[in-house]
Amino acid sequence: MGNNYSCYNCFSKELQGQTIENSTSAYPYDNSSPAGLNYNNNKPFENEIMEESYTESETLSKTELIDTINKTMQKFLEDIRQDPEKLGYKKVLTQNAVEVLLKDVPGGYSLMSIWKCTYPAEKVASFLRLVDKRKDWDSHVSECKKICDISSDIAVYYTLYKRFLTMAPRDVLIVGQQLHLEDAWVDVSTSINSTLVPETTSIVRAKIVLAGYYIQTIPKDENGNITLVTSVSEANFGQSLASGIVKNMSTNLTPKFVKAMIDGMKKFDNEL
Repeated sequence: MGNNYSCYNCFSKELQGQTIENSTSAYPYDNSSPAGLNYNNNKPFENEIMEESYTESETLSKTELIDTINKTMQKFLEDIRQDPEKLGYKKVLTQNAVEVLLKDVPGGYSLMSIWKCTYPAEKVASFLRLVDKRKDWDSHVSECKKICDISSDIAVYYTLYKRFLTMAPRDVLIVGQQLHLEDAWVDVSTSINSTLVPETTSIVRAKIVLAGYYIQTIPKDENGNITLVTSVSEANFGQSLASGIVKNMSTNLTPKFVKAMIDGMKKFDNEL
């Protein structure tokens, strides 16, 4: 899954004490320095001061990370194969062939989008792995980077989102996994609590409860589409943002995000 960093959390200290220069940072789904690394923040946010030392007590164990993402993956697969309406989702928008569904959950809401594309399922999955390209196609992302690999299909990522209107910038630290099942490619992630990338006072650390893509091959339709993508995003954006405002904003931005994603696949087609 991208650069083969050896993660401090995987009980290797070979990168300890190094520095990431000119760091670039993944969806709602689609990141910065491994535990034990000093994080150079001069490029991403000029006025930020971030902690630069880490101890073993601040790290997560490999077992904890694998257990966390396995539970998230299991829950996602249980739900994604059911009728959305039976799960409580209601369709709130259809725009540019993108369906957006919402359901209320404790502490917020869960957003589902359903859309098709002309790219093969394996290329869509490959595109999701290009985390270092995220800021080149997603205008809302400032930095996106893989921190380290936990296993062949599990990794830790950091994403910094730009300021939007009056909202302070948000960032997320997640563990993600991508699997190729018999009927689909699946890409799932969830937030982790860690000082791998310390929180700062001017950036709000958002929490991704679940972000997932279910990518299926379908018979070619009249528009040339051969892949069906279903995504689910459940997050807490932090601070005192009114749920209704965030819900409406996320709903209206989803078709635009899908278009940006498809445009990104066209742009980086030779890397998929």
